[in-house]
Amino acid sequence: MHPLSITTAVFRITTTCITAAKKLNDIRNAWKRAPVTVASLCSQLKLTGASLSQIQNLLLSDADVLQKKPTLIEAFDTTLTSCLVLSTWLEKYMQKITRGVFGGSKITWKMKFKTLWNEEEVGQLLEQLHKQQGAISVLLGLLQMDSLSEIKNHVHRHERYLREIFRNTQHLRKAHSIEAPESIFGTDEANGSIFSKFAEDPHTDDRSLEDCFESVVLGSKV
Repeated sequence: MHPLSITTAVFRITTTCITAAKKLNDIRNAWKRAPVTVASLCSQLKLTGASLSQIQNLLLSDADVLQKKPTLIEAFDTTLTSCLVLSTWLEKYMQKITRGVFGGSKITWKMKFKTLWNEEEVGQLLEQLHKQQGAISVLLGLLQMDSLSEIKNHVHRHERYLREIFRNTQHLRKAHSIEAPESIFGTDEANGSIFSKFAEDPHTDDRSLEDCFESVVLGSKV
């Protein structure tokens, strides 16, 4: 997979988190007595988005990092594939609960939102996002290490945790019928997004993608 395609895939996941957090924040601001879990999910998504943006910046600053440090490829794939699957589920859920929100009277859209807002499902989302945050933190540490032996030891130290993340990802796919690529390295043709043009354009450089990424982040005031 081309390094720019990987960066674009991370960009897409990050944008999904930021967009969802913004929508939830809008709901919370419009409805002071919204369910507490609206604020909880919004906060967790902001944290996840910020962490993913750090990964994004590291990839933009060193596009060949995976070629230089092949030992971290498996951890990279496990973590970001999990993020991809979870963001696909999140996107689907957000489309369902925000359909018709702010439409009609306040009483009407609030009642509709209450009906669609599933506390059990949101609880599962929060639990998975929390676990995923731990994996993202591990990956951030790996990406900033220079010693290959240190990377190898760090991966070995967190091997059990990464396996748990992998199992959770497989369970989520089946439990929620999530259609997403089996690997973050296989996103070129599947699940295309509005950002895929960057990976296809031979004249696009890292600076162009970074500028677009910043415009999304800065334009989503959460």
